[in-house]
Amino acid sequence: MRVEDAIVKGISITLTSEENELFATLREVGRAYEKGIIDYASVPDVGGSGKCMEGKVRKGASGSEERQVEIRVAGGWVRDKLLGLLSDDVDIAVDIMSGHEFAVLVQRYLALQGVQPAKISVIAANPSQSKHLETATMKIHGLECDMVHLRGGEVYSDTSRIPTLKTDVTPLDDALRRDFTINALFYSVTHARLEDWTGRGIRHLLATPKESRRLTTPLHALTTFKDDPLRILRAVRFAVRFDIQLHHDIHHAAATQEVTDSLMRKVSRERVGKELDGMLQGKAARPAAALCLLVHLGLADSVFSFHAALPVTGHLEGSTYANARLPLQHRIIGWHEARLMVQCSLQMLPTFETSFAQLLPPTSTSPQPTSSKKQKKSNQSQPSSLDQRMMYIATFLYPFRNLSHNVKGKTSSITSYIVRESLKFKNNDVHDVNTIMNNVDALRDVLSKSYIQSTTPRTSLTSSSVPFCRMEVGLILRNLKELWVTALLIAAVAETRSIQKEIAAVETQQQPQSQETISTLLTVQNEQDHSMTSCLEGALQFYHDIHSQSLDGCWKLRPLLDGRALIQSLDLPRGPIVGKYMQEQVRWMLLHPSSTSNTVESSKYDCESYLKGLRQRELVEENERTISA
Repeated sequence: MRVEDAIVKGISITLTSEENELFATLREVGRAYEKGIIDYASVPDVGGSGKCMEGKVRKGASGSEERQVEIRVAGGWVRDKLLGLLSDDVDIAVDIMSGHEFAVLVQRYLALQGVQPAKISVIAANPSQSKHLETATMKIHGLECDMVHLRGGEVYSDTSRIPTLKTDVTPLDDALRRDFTINALFYSVTHARLEDWTGRGIRHLLATPKESRRLTTPLHALTTFKDDPLRILRAVRFAVRFDIQLHHDIHHAAATQEVTDSLMRKVSRERVGKELDGMLQGKAARPAAALCLLVHLGLADSVFSFHAALPVTGHLEGSTYANARLPLQHRIIGWHEARLMVQCSLQMLPTFETSFAQLLPPTSTSPQPTSSKKQKKSNQSQPSSLDQRMMYIATFLYPFRNLSHNVKGKTSSITSYIVRESLKFKNNDVHDVNTIMNNVDALRDVLSKSYIQSTTPRTSLTSSSVPFCRMEVGLILRNLKELWVTALLIAAVAETRSIQKEIAAVETQQQPQSQETISTLLTVQNEQDHSMTSCLEGALQFYHDIHSQSLDGCWKLRPLLDGRALIQSLDLPRGPIVGKYMQEQVRWMLLHPSSTSNTVESSKYDCESYLKGLRQRELVEENERTISA
């Protein structure tokens, strides 16, 4: 493609004053280099061979040699500016030297102008982290700039997503080696113009109506994803973030065995987990849409993978396993249910969050969505809040909660294996997922028995009649701690899906699929919508009751009697029995909340009397068993 064909006409980028100042400086650096005023002599290639890259020379009109450098801004900054989004990171690509060498030119130019030279940091080439060339970073006029040589001409192997690179490349080479056409646009600083070397980037990014915009690869999608399969996950993240439809070539490529095999073989699990985390949080993240798209593309089993030969025990969506392999078709059923649960949580989430402030007692402070880790470090008087990131992770993995595997005689849940081994998330995430999975069904049982009213005559469900038990609920919350609000929404979603599946099953028995009518389908839909409303209302009432019963934070209750006091008062032997009576003390305190407002001595006396009576009965029963034996 000729330069003239790549120039974009009729579309311009509006620069901020800082960007104008930055680009003016970069142009002056280029002119000073071309005139021989500054040079990068003796600058080592820090991330590579230790040698300098030889600058190119071009023939001028008279046939003499001229040093010319083309300075371009590439990728995300151009895309975001065209979309009217803020972008603080500027990726600069130069054509005849390394990024480090150009950064030194900037530094030397600024020094000539009497400006304190900015510090240069060099990120060495690290292809396993998608850094194929060394990158120099420095702050210029308040803007963070990454500087790199144009990239292109990669040669990929069958066993790695890390290519062999060449440095004698053109802007077209660089554009074609990028992941998507919308990320392959350039802004020429040298000539103050937009360049679209693929000829499709502008159309795919800015087409009207918006529905006609497409995310596609510069080269054939199958080739692109086989070479670097991480890009299929980036496709999901970008499509969701910018609300752009995936090109049908991407759909076809994602469905191929070659791409899923390459994703499993070439990409480290750390990179997979990092890409997933980018879908779950951060700028313009839409976790539910991303997770659903992963299922739709058939990628969930590759992202949330567990070894195909791993024998499992437990049950998944009606199928039971006893130390047996989990067939792919059964895993797909599980991921389909995971998608439906995430969609359900997305429908519930806005009401769930906006109702917090209205349901809290007047003395409480409205909670703000945060992560459980941040909450643990924050003011402890704040009400527990929803951890959205963990909510989406645990909701998506919920269908697999009853599966486990045995490693060296130790049983471990499949959900913890996925978080720890497949995603390489931190230990805190593994702990939180385990905590939720171990307690969410108990919380769901409380909702079902005491809070969720069923008025659907088509099912065998009955209206709730079991009263709220402060001790039972308090023990569940003591296990979940700050995660109880997150687990509450997951429990409401799980109960909703359970009722909806029962409604669908009853309808299937009463009305064969071939005889389904629009009226019947609408009736089923209305009943399923009603089940969601009922579960949501029950969860919100439960949330209110937790605060009105002063149970939020019950895991922080200090025991009235410590271990030593229990041993002395009850004449207990040292050992596990002390923990048993410590738990009985907690139960008593939960059943007698007024004890916390009484004087310490009075509460301690009442609790101690109860525990002594319990101990005496236990000793009598032991005596009777001994005599009968």
